[in-house]
Amino acid sequence: MKTRPILLLTALVALVYSVLVAHYQSTKLWDWLNTLVAAGMSFFYAIVAGIHLYWRQSADAKMAKSEELQLLLGAELSDLYRVLKDGAKTYLQLPSGNKINVLITYVQPLVTEHAALSGLFDGTQSENLVHFARKCRMLNTKVNYFLGLLQSRAPEEMLVHAHENIDETRAAIIGDIQQLSGQLDLKLSDSHQAP
Repeated sequence: MKTRPILLLTALVALVYSVLVAHYQSTKLWDWLNTLVAAGMSFFYAIVAGIHLYWRQSADAKMAKSEELQLLLGAELSDLYRVLKDGAKTYLQLPSGNKINVLITYVQPLVTEHAALSGLFDGTQSENLVHFARKCRMLNTKVNYFLGLLQSRAPEEMLVHAHENIDETRAAIIGDIQQLSGQLDLKLSDSHQAP
């Protein structure tokens, strides 16, 4: 709905009414102009107050959302840190008799992705969150590849190489968790309670 025609119509009605009051009851013209100015000022101040309240509520909502995301990010990063640092690894015996110790897990950085897209963090922080989420997805891909090699009974060198790739990505994610927690001022919890 366009406001310009409404404003013009309102001004026209006020002008016509003012002319009629001046012509038929000239003694009431001053009262009418006082009423008109008071109504205009009330309208203006109501609009200003409404805009101010809207901005304030928006800022409060943004702050609450930011605090909620900070809390959830801290929880997600703490959980990922515990799983990737101290998670139960699987020991596999290779055909040569050598053993490898590999962490087979899938990570889902859901809160991290949501936080990166939220617009509540600055450009560098959002970019780092996106890179972190991509590394987590990369770890899942490498774990899938490793499991595929196991199923296909691939040569030992391929299994060892895939295991090293998983371990390098896991270590990089742990480093990123520490960097992100410092950059975003998140407190990582070192333990969780079972439900």
